[in-house]
Amino acid sequence: MGDTGDLDPNDVSGHPDESPTFPHPPPTSGLRVITKSELAHHNTEAMGYWIAIEGQVYDLSGFIESGAHPGGNGVLKKHAGADATGVYGPIHPKGTIEENLDEGCLVGMMDPSGKQGGCWILSSSVHLTFRR
Repeated sequence: MGDTGDLDPNDVSGHPDESPTFPHPPPTSGLRVITKSELAHHNTEAMGYWIAIEGQVYDLSGFIESGAHPGGNGVLKKHAGADATGVYGPIHPKGTIEENLDEGCLVGMMDPSGKQGGCWILSSSVHLTFRR
């Protein structure tokens, strides 16, 4: 494979049809790793409303409290505590999360062992997501 010392972690040219799909910047070692079990506990007002989208976990409690979601709070609460990528993606244009949530809403990333359909490879310089 050759020397990897000259690889640019931001270069996705090997995958012209693919680009990073992170709504916010790719996860770093400073973010918490959230298990499916932990995510599942955050589906009530008392525990907070957490939703996973594209491998990233967001605390939507403040957003729900604000009543700013055009589709109402019911749909957010319905999917709280779970991965909502499948329902989120088809109806939200790129940039929706950046435009509507503060970066502080990003709690962490899903545990790679619990992320079905792919995995995370994390190091100090490379952040990739694989989709099937």
